[in-house]
Amino acid sequence: MHFWVFSLTTARNLAEPGGGLVAVLLFTWAITTHLNNLAGVLVKLNRAAETRPLLERALAIFRATLPTNHPQFGVVERDLAALPDD
Repeated sequence: MHFWVFSLTTARNLAEPGGGLVAVLLFTWAITTHLNNLAGVLVKLNRAAETRPLLERALAIFRATLPTNHPQFGVVERDLAALPDD
């Protein structure tokens, strides 16, 4: 919880003039990390059906903000592939 608040606060502060790109990257990393972590918790709670939209959203954010060869794509794609079929 503290990390989440720190990330959002830091991103907001960096969003001031001169900090734009760093703020976007930090915010992107924070949001997608939390989506992926929440998806993992839901899988452990036997609520795998609820994880697919979270992971798909994380992947969409990565596609919009990161180069296509970034390693985070592999992490989310691996987690999506590991989900049971609906």
